[in-house]
Amino acid sequence: MSSKVAIVTGASQGIGRSTAIRLAKDFGALVLVARNRENLDETAQAVTDAGAKALAIEIDLSLPNAAQEVVDK
Repeated sequence: MSSKVAIVTGASQGIGRSTAIRLAKDFGALVLVARNRENLDETAQAVTDAGAKALAIEIDLSLPNAAQEVVDK
């Protein structure tokens, strides 16, 4: 398993969710970012099931300091 970490925004649904699940095969850990906690938790479970660690962060990236907050976590 890789020690690389990927950050996936919009990870709670659609292309973001699909991308996160696919990347779980190539990355050791993923940071999943979205505004919908329930869907985000479902994506995190799918990523874990695919073999990677998942950190789910519920945040609105349109807020001024949100991107830095994600990186800090």
